[in-house]
Amino acid sequence: MPTYYFNVHGGPVQAQDLVGLELPDDEAARSEAHRLAGEITLYEIMNARAPEEEWVEVVREDNKPVIALPLAETIERPPWRIGRGL
Repeated sequence: MPTYYFNVHGGPVQAQDLVGLELPDDEAARSEAHRLAGEITLYEIMNARAPEEEWVEVVREDNKPVIALPLAETIERPPWRIGRGL
């Protein structure tokens, strides 16, 4: 199985993954990126910070980029706020 590295960029939470995670394929790495981004977003919101600039970058062991996921894309908006610019 290939090793994937999950790096966080762009804000107070900056981290370069030096260990990586063995996963079966790119799709599993994308799923893990969404899970990680959701956890970081929750942490940021609980600490009264908006994750506007941060993103999770996933790179395969052969340096092939897999995904760059902005944390802001993981925020779910309540249905009564959709379409109101919030």
